[in-house]
Amino acid sequence: MGARARRQQLLLSTATLVGALTGYARGAYATPNCSATGPTVECTGGPFTDAEMIDNTGAPTESLAVTVTPAPFQVNTSDPIALTITGYGEVSFTDSFAASYLEANIAGLEIISNGDTTGGTITPGGVTVETHGTLTGSNAGIYARNYGSGVLNITANGNVTATGSYDTGIFAFDSTAGSGINVTTGANSTVDGDGVGIDARSYGNGPVDVTINGRITSDHGNGLYAKNFTDGTTLTVTTAKGSMINSKLAGMLLKHYGSGAMTITARGDSISSDGAGLQHTTTMARLSP
Repeated sequence: MGARARRQQLLLSTATLVGALTGYARGAYATPNCSATGPTVECTGGPFTDAEMIDNTGAPTESLAVTVTPAPFQVNTSDPIALTITGYGEVSFTDSFAASYLEANIAGLEIISNGDTTGGTITPGGVTVETHGTLTGSNAGIYARNYGSGVLNITANGNVTATGSYDTGIFAFDSTAGSGINVTTGANSTVDGDGVGIDARSYGNGPVDVTINGRITSDHGNGLYAKNFTDGTTLTVTTAKGSMINSKLAGMLLKHYGSGAMTITARGDSISSDGAGLQHTTTMARLSP
């Protein structure tokens, strides 16, 4: 398959991912194997074969925080998504203990902020993921979307994998209402996507910052795809010493149309069997050794 055909396949795969997850019907607020105290939810136990759905959109005045206890929390399901978290304001998932194992047919973790909270005190809508666990899906390991005015933050210190053909390990989307994206991978982390390792796209009015400390692999596509649209500010990518990007096409494919500089600091290794280590489109760029 030629490079152009592979790129077309990647675009089709991304469209399929968005359609599949957006069209997946969610029920009312429910935590079948998690305990909820208002907008704070704690998950533990398993292995469970039913999908976990935590939906707080019925309470738009509250943010939603989901945490995992030190004891294992495992969901291995044939359902589309292992754990779905959706709400308003700051919507977060935190596993500080490497205790979570989430695997499903489409996504291990889907997390969405539908917008800012309402009421007397407004909390900007944003998404925060901090995981040390293992998250696996055919289409994406982590699928995160932000429709609020805040920031989308992902810190992946464990293993995030998309097992399907031409799919994405971590997919991060910030809408026109948002304030940017931060994605960081830990030193011992692995992010694998047959199509793209990490896909970070911001239509918002802030920066896109990606820091890679671990290993990213893409068998048929780009290791990192990052794009900041015209309302954005800066695009910054840092690969730390000891990090590795191993890809079929570009190690890093960067597109920057924001008002600030694009800065790339590359101290790790990037191996591409069919493309360049770095490809970028921008009006302003700064490269650091």
